[in-house]
Amino acid sequence: MPEETASRGEASDQTPTFNPNDPASVFAAAAAALMFTRAPDYKVCFSDFHRSRVGNGTYTIVFSKVAHAPSSQMLANIIEEHVEIIMSWTQLKMVAENMVSAISAIEAEVGTIPLPSNFQINEAGSRAVVRALGLSLTRQTPPGTGSSAVPAPASRGPSSD
Repeated sequence: MPEETASRGEASDQTPTFNPNDPASVFAAAAAALMFTRAPDYKVCFSDFHRSRVGNGTYTIVFSKVAHAPSSQMLANIIEEHVEIIMSWTQLKMVAENMVSAISAIEAEVGTIPLPSNFQINEAGSRAVVRALGLSLTRQTPPGTGSSAVPAPASRGPSSD
């Protein structure tokens, strides 16, 4: 009889209860319904350089590896591009949120991750690129040329300013 009790205990351990308020439980339930496959052109590569561009509803990242031509100097002078990823702005935001979370967790364990001294984010340049797409909800005409080309959106409630 003790063997039957042990096998019942094992069976109940293998059948977890679904809890919609537990993220791990929700993930486990969703993962059971997903099947992952790999495309024929799937590849793994190391990247130590990237460049990006913004499109109309898309964001592209090109992952590359820095190399150098054989010579007496070991200066990096070749950017070898390996893969280009194009994603929607929504996917971009989800990827960014995941990366911010991962960076936060890593830094909580090992301390600040240093960036190269010459690494700078050009927010004004990024904003200019996005503005050049002409997607703003409200567009202002240059001063002295008349009224706005697109009316301001209707108020959505009290302002939080």
